[in-house]
Amino acid sequence: MSKLKHPSCLLCVGATQSGKTSLIRQMIAQKAYDYEFKNTIWCYKAFQDWFFEEKGISFVQGIPENFENESLVIIDDWMSDLNGKIAELFTVTSHHSRISVILILQNLFPRTKVMRDISLNAQYIILFKNNRDVG
Repeated sequence: MSKLKHPSCLLCVGATQSGKTSLIRQMIAQKAYDYEFKNTIWCYKAFQDWFFEEKGISFVQGIPENFENESLVIIDDWMSDLNGKIAELFTVTSHHSRISVILILQNLFPRTKVMRDISLNAQYIILFKNNRDVG
């Protein structure tokens, strides 16, 4: 299987409990990128017990002010708080600071001003099937 390019931006979108977090954890464990990151930073809103199991990932509540170059940044469950800072990560910071970004969302089309900029700057989009779509 080919590797994801670094730096790049990825959207991982699916319903609650669809396996988004599990997939991203597997991607990190299996080194899905063509680069060995200096840091892996998981930005979260709600603490989860599995954080204790992970080695080599820094867990940060909220979005840090600055990011170290050559990092992988995962932004988990910030759909309701998408803002200019996250958009800037996708549009400017990612390629200037050589940061790869993964944004985990439940909706590809949230009604936020910045989502268009974010989605246009995502090199990869992973979509999970939504059971609601089954007729």
